Amino acid sequence: MSRCALKWAMVCACAAAGMLLADAPGKLAVWDGDQNAGGGGWAAPKADAITVAVTDDGGRKMQDKQLKALKFTTAVDAQTWTGFGWNWHGWWPEDVCDDVSGCKNLVLSMKIVYKAGKDPGALQVWLVSNPNPDKNAQHVTEKINPVDFCPNLVDGAWHEVVVPMSKLVNKDFVPAKAWEIDMGSWADHPQDFQVFIDYIGFDNR
Repeated sequence: MSRCALKWAMVCACAAAGMLLADAPGKLAVWDGDQNAGGGGWAAPKADAITVAVTDDGGRKMQDKQLKALKFTTAVDAQTWTGFGWNWHGWWPEDVCDDVSGCKNLVLSMKIVYKAGKDPGALQVWLVSNPNPDKNAQHVTEKINPVDFCPNLVDGAWHEVVVPMSKLVNKDFVPAKAWEIDMGSWADHPQDFQVFIDYIGFDNR
């Protein structure tokens, strides 16, 4: 049974007993800026102005709690691809993963800020599944533009982006072995922007 399906079963059981779960129903958080805020990342191309890191005060303020956020910073010339990724397990152990095969949606909490005239171009997001033991194979989903699912995403405010897994899953990605999210952008114009993410999860809404 997948983690989302198992969580849904737990929610039903708790509801029958008169209890509530804060993250119900069928919700799996793999990175939440709080209890689940580990992992490791990459950024490209290699340059001092292109970084990915966890920032302690970059996320939303939730009641009396300040969430951490993943912060991707980039500044590149026109017609240059730039990207980053975050493996919420830090690529270790080699066989670590999360089973999201029972989940209907990828859910992100994101904020994008940019300098005038240097916005993200063709922004793309995709998931990666653990390639172990076939490390030579590509285990990535289809690439989607998050703006297609949240038209106001580049207005500098926080937004929830909900992407149906049906738009992502293909023959190469293994939903039972999810472990990383990647993002990339290319534009005819120079790009100078920051992406903040304080929640990566899956649900069955």
